[in-house]
Amino acid sequence: MDKRRVLTPSLFGLAAILFLLPFFSVSCSGEAVEQLQDVGVDRSRLRIELTGADLVLGRIPNREARAAYRELEGPGIAHPLAIALAAVVFGAILLSGLPGRPGAAAAAVLGLVAFALLMLLGWAVDKEVHERTMRSAHEFVFVRWEEGAWAVAGLTALASAHGLLRVRRHERGS
Repeated sequence: MDKRRVLTPSLFGLAAILFLLPFFSVSCSGEAVEQLQDVGVDRSRLRIELTGADLVLGRIPNREARAAYRELEGPGIAHPLAIALAAVVFGAILLSGLPGRPGAAAAAVLGLVAFALLMLLGWAVDKEVHERTMRSAHEFVFVRWEEGAWAVAGLTALASAHGLLRVRRHERGS
């Protein structure tokens, strides 16, 4: 098996594993946090870390976070975008390993699609959190990109670039 053909599925496989790391965190800050701390609410309870798996499954990870962010309860943050991102990454693991130009093209296209879905997912999480918390304290709620999302973005972009290089190599006939 060609070593170059193994690299791209490996990058997508690593991206799939990184779904276990935090993608986004939702937290409060400002005057509201200081007032809550005066009452005895622990600052760590005012932060939720959402992994890629949490987003796919639509769950808020810990009980304290659910209590602090009652506005986020309901159907959950199970985004169709997160499910689509997971499906694209897992599909890319299989398809990017195909021999020849089809595997290379699959890696290039699916890497770009995964990258775009991740960007849209970040926007959607931010929008949903702010819409759901608008009535209470939306000016104090922040959504931050975490290491898992950044790593998946980098790996999918790298896998896409590697796929493009593989396509060019096949066009030259070498």
